[in-house]
Amino acid sequence: MFGEASPLRCGQSRLELREQHVSQLPIPKMPAAAGKRLAALGEACSNAAKQRFEIQSAVRRRIADLAPPERAKLTGKLEAWRELDFAAFRAEIERAFRAEI
Repeated sequence: MFGEASPLRCGQSRLELREQHVSQLPIPKMPAAAGKRLAALGEACSNAAKQRFEIQSAVRRRIADLAPPERAKLTGKLEAWRELDFAAFRAEIERAFRAEI
């Protein structure tokens, strides 16, 4: 079962997770307390992701507020603002909107 691999070019192989192989894997029973803890952690992760998305959306809206009406579209770098340090962010605002912050 674990030796199942498809050949690729150059003699390399890759592992494929096909149903006929994966369906045979045993899934251990989880104690109820662990299941509840896992569900709580999953919900916390989901809530944190929603909150992060809301913050990122709010920041993108505020960035657009810096733009003159004719240049209201954000550049790719400004869409990905969280990947920029502050100096690069300022430089991109100046380049895209001809404005300083």
